[in-house]
Amino acid sequence: MFCDTIAQSSKGLKYCMPDKPLEAGFDAGNMMSLVVGRDQGTIMRALKFLFTLVPEFIEQLAWKFLEYFESHNTKMLFLYYDRSANAYAQAKKDFVTQLKTAIETRDGKRTGWTV
Repeated sequence: MFCDTIAQSSKGLKYCMPDKPLEAGFDAGNMMSLVVGRDQGTIMRALKFLFTLVPEFIEQLAWKFLEYFESHNTKMLFLYYDRSANAYAQAKKDFVTQLKTAIETRDGKRTGWTV
């Protein structure tokens, strides 16, 4: 019998180091993207690229992150963002804080992650 779906997770990553914090770069816009990586001294390893396209938005990006890194032991994420996220401040939209909140809480409950 074959499985219809395969769930990928960070357990399959060779360089993930689940006992260390993660770092991520966030790009806001019509396509929200998150590049998750690990600093290993002189090497910065990109571990996973996550993205959403309209009509998906920040919450779905956070859910993808939470599902993929669910088994990560040290639930700490250092989040960096580019100038495009700052550009939305004039429109009174703070996408970075929305992403932080969406990763730290889901359905009103704490996820265990600190951003």
